[in-house]
Amino acid sequence: MAEAAAGYLPLSTGGIDWAVRQAVLHELPPAFRMRELQARFPDVPAGRLRRVLQSLRAAGALRTEGRGPGTRWIRTEPGTAG
Repeated sequence: MAEAAAGYLPLSTGGIDWAVRQAVLHELPPAFRMRELQARFPDVPAGRLRRVLQSLRAAGALRTEGRGPGTRWIRTEPGTAG
């Protein structure tokens, strides 16, 4: 358990998930594809990037258009989730 706790980095202090969220919400274009995010974070597994994107979508910060490799992830304006 101590080993797992030692590897945990809360969102408030940074970490890769925080960096991905910052890029998605503030640095990438308002509409982007997964491949653009992967180009920005080539050492991060695709599954982890998808998990961050899905959590942002569940929070209402992103929506998607399309399916599969061509899916566009689109930032939502505050207060217009969905």
